[in-house]
Amino acid sequence: MKFPISIVLCSLFFLLHTSAQEAQLNTVPKRIYTTKKLVKVPVIDGKISEDAWDVVPWSSDFVEKEPNEGTAPTYQTKFKVMYDAKHLYIALRALDDNPELIQQRLSRRDGFAGDRINERSLWQRIPNAQAGFISEAGELHGLVNLKSQKQLEIQPFTVLQYDSYPKEGENPYRDGNDFKVNAGLDAKIGITNDLTLDLTINPDFGQVEADPGTIALDGFQIFFKEQRPFFVENKNIFDF
Repeated sequence: MKFPISIVLCSLFFLLHTSAQEAQLNTVPKRIYTTKKLVKVPVIDGKISEDAWDVVPWSSDFVEKEPNEGTAPTYQTKFKVMYDAKHLYIALRALDDNPELIQQRLSRRDGFAGDRINERSLWQRIPNAQAGFISEAGELHGLVNLKSQKQLEIQPFTVLQYDSYPKEGENPYRDGNDFKVNAGLDAKIGITNDLTLDLTINPDFGQVEADPGTIALDGFQIFFKEQRPFFVENKNIFDF
């Protein structure tokens, strides 16, 4: 069966228009938080009473995501963000009339178990029907005049060993004491923002646990798993 081109175009336009309307219904305006640079560095001790924290105001108006999407949570949360040349400073006030009822549960990373009301709220509302999450989060503005930091990490190591034992006659190799020195280093050098040079000289085995004792009765050579940090760091990028 053949259809006129005009009917096909009208149907396509209708579908595109409907999809655009649905996208607009699911779009939530992005919230923007504007930070400011620190005047003086606060003491990080869990208290937010210092004047150093007064550079920016508190932001709040969190919206519930679960279980009642889009409504105000039972208790609000406040936060503020500041920065200096190297760090972000985040202050958080999680309000609760009965903090003693908060349950301390063992949970996985980013788990939210423990709220006595089983609520989860967000500063930037993200509809549950939205496909993305991080891409739909609010925006942090106000970070200005930032300079890239040069990365340089050097970890040298030195191992000294001294053995004392009875001298064996005129044997020059068993003169009563042995002294050994072992040294090396690991280093990271930031070439650019996207390129880091890792290097090692005589990798340090002292940073890993000793290989377990093994007895081979089948005549085949035994291979132990590589555990030195230089060789195993970020090796997961080769996993498929």
